[in-house]
Amino acid sequence: MKIPASDLRSGNVVEFRGKLWRIVRKRVVEKTRGESLQIQMRGILDTDAGFDERFRSKDKLEKVHTEQRSVRFKYPWEADNGYFYVFHDADKGGDWNLPAEFVGGWQFDAKGEKLWYGEQGQADFFDHDHVNPWVMMNFYNGEPVGVEHPESVVLRVTGTLKKEIETFEDPIHLTEELAKLKKNWVQLLSGYWLPVPASVEIGDKIRVNTDTGEYVERVKN
Repeated sequence: MKIPASDLRSGNVVEFRGKLWRIVRKRVVEKTRGESLQIQMRGILDTDAGFDERFRSKDKLEKVHTEQRSVRFKYPWEADNGYFYVFHDADKGGDWNLPAEFVGGWQFDAKGEKLWYGEQGQADFFDHDHVNPWVMMNFYNGEPVGVEHPESVVLRVTGTLKKEIETFEDPIHLTEELAKLKKNWVQLLSGYWLPVPASVEIGDKIRVNTDTGEYVERVKN
């Protein structure tokens, strides 16, 4: 089924250039001459490297039919060969142990340094508080090929840029520069940083758009 590029979401599977690809992320890159989207894809097969492609919003791509199951995010864990996320399959039973690049999140190199897949990944929006840990997982030929979040999720703020600056060698100057900004940067429990209004503090819960990674609103506890 062909659908407009603007309707694609992270975790969808499309057929493009004769191969199957998972949508990792999309973002608007131009609006002056009609909306243009930058879409990052990753191959379903390990041999198919990922790439970025630009589309007009009205361009249509072939969305591949997949089986969807509700899965529960359990926890991340680090192994010698990378970083993984564990999901419980409520429909079939048992767990899926998936590498970080599958969900577009963090990966680690041999020295333990974090490598980043895209501007944001699906891993950034898992609820580590386990208040609402359920997501949809797409399956193709019985194998998981993508994870889909709701359009927005509610997550807890665990750190602020202001708090981080207080640990620097020259906190006064940096704090003055921060005061000039209209927004503060905060960190979520998953490790994801994003700009928010200055009134948002540690412990607050905020709603985040999972397509853009942007702040939507503060949610009452």
